[in-house]
Amino acid sequence: NRAFYGIKLLTTKDGQYTNGIYGFINILNRLIETEQPDGVAVAFDLKAPTFRHIKYPLYKAGRHKTPDELLSQFPILKDWLRLAGYSCVECEGYEADDILGTLAETAEKSGDSCVIATGDRDSLQLVSKATKVLIATTKVGKSETVPYTCETLFERYGLTPHEMTELKALMGDSSDNIPGVAGIGEKTASDLVSRYHSIDYIYEHLDELEIKPGVREKLRIGRESAYLSRELGTICRTAPIDTEFSHYAIKPRDRRLAALMTQLELYKLMERMGITPETAAAADTAAKQITLTAAPDNSEISEKAAIWISDTGAAAVCGDRCFRCDEEYLIKILADKTTEKLVYDFKSISKRYKTENIVFDAMLAGYLNNPSSNSYSLERLAADCNAICPEINGEADENMRSAALLGAVCA
Repeated sequence: NRAFYGIKLLTTKDGQYTNGIYGFINILNRLIETEQPDGVAVAFDLKAPTFRHIKYPLYKAGRHKTPDELLSQFPILKDWLRLAGYSCVECEGYEADDILGTLAETAEKSGDSCVIATGDRDSLQLVSKATKVLIATTKVGKSETVPYTCETLFERYGLTPHEMTELKALMGDSSDNIPGVAGIGEKTASDLVSRYHSIDYIYEHLDELEIKPGVREKLRIGRESAYLSRELGTICRTAPIDTEFSHYAIKPRDRRLAALMTQLELYKLMERMGITPETAAAADTAAKQITLTAAPDNSEISEKAAIWISDTGAAAVCGDRCFRCDEEYLIKILADKTTEKLVYDFKSISKRYKTENIVFDAMLAGYLNNPSSNSYSLERLAADCNAICPEINGEADENMRSAALLGAVCA
């Protein structure tokens, strides 16, 4: 959600929104780099009502509907996480916070430590000697992450983690539609909790407290609401989920991850992650692989041909044959009016050679297909159009392999 609103809308050429996915992956990659975890669990909410909704039907009422542009990214992100080797955790009847709370509790009881990364300050109640909470926030228009330990939490709020739920019991939470005590704001609630520590103590000694008569009356009237609000605002630490930490170890990347990221056109991100663009068809080991034969140099072209030209030489693909072209042959075939040629970067070629009957330019087609792309390299074009580079039977050099890929792109 934070990534979605923090990054301008990004889409693939097919119209799939990707800004939330892109931002989330960047955040996760930074966390992995800085925290070096043994395992990762990514918690998600489900649409089904939770025990809080059953207890209080107005829980989270009035929230704005999640935009479709964001909703469409959730299933794709979950696929990405699984292919990247991470565990997604959902639990019907419970919220993502309850999943985090249960895993944090497990870590504490087992003598392990954990880090919770979230944008929800509700998780501050989970801070402990074993649990550090990283709160994503925005300051002066810039994103930053604020780490909370027991010490930093007290410095910031003057409260202990346990007292954060007592605070919410009194002041409520408008974002979750938790009522709190009517007329008690954050300042008064914080003062009461810092002095008396819990609503149990407050209500057991309500007539003895050194507070204004008006505050006492508000507390008296709002007693039931205070206890309900504490129950709603307290993270459950016993959600029925898998708590065997070894099951959350980061698994090796599935090779289909490259195909998914290629489909999402996250090329810069792939480069930073050391992932080579790959098509969905290439990722499918069952995909039919086309094979070309390495033919003698300057073989005869009797039909349409894909010709690759580089600073180191040239090669052509004609039918099921792939062969090298020397300079003399290249000049001859490019000037031939009867043979249809498919090329890459006709503009550059036309500056060096006389050309006739060029019927297709893969680079120009790539631009027309996706004008907003930041690269039209042959490899990128192959990924964009889901083209598989044919294998070549026999000895082949780099130009022949590029010609084979060009032929697949043109096809």
